[in-house]
Amino acid sequence: MPLYADVRHSDDSSRCSGHVVKAFAPDGKLLRTVGEVGIPGTGLAPLQFGNVADLEFSADQTKIVFVDGDGGPNNRVVEVDAASLKVVQSWGGNGTADGQLPPPPQPLCFVLTTGSVL
Repeated sequence: MPLYADVRHSDDSSRCSGHVVKAFAPDGKLLRTVGEVGIPGTGLAPLQFGNVADLEFSADQTKIVFVDGDGGPNNRVVEVDAASLKVVQSWGGNGTADGQLPPPPQPLCFVLTTGSVL
């Protein structure tokens, strides 16, 4: 199974298959699902998500870093091994104490672009 997919989708809706990240091949074939389908949570084994805001692969594609927050139950960063999907490390958490990440005060939208002016 490829570690890197051309299309990734995160869904925080628990109505169907939410609280997961899905990786798809260019032909639309589902390659893998990370998280527990339809179950929001804070667990690391098994890995559960609240509201996945972003993800990134390491340069050698051996690790995946998930930003799980955006006002959900977690507000954390989780690094997993890309092959096994086992948690390597996690930091953050809801709150304002040292090492925690407070939820955003309001929804924010960032637009990144190259080669054009907004």
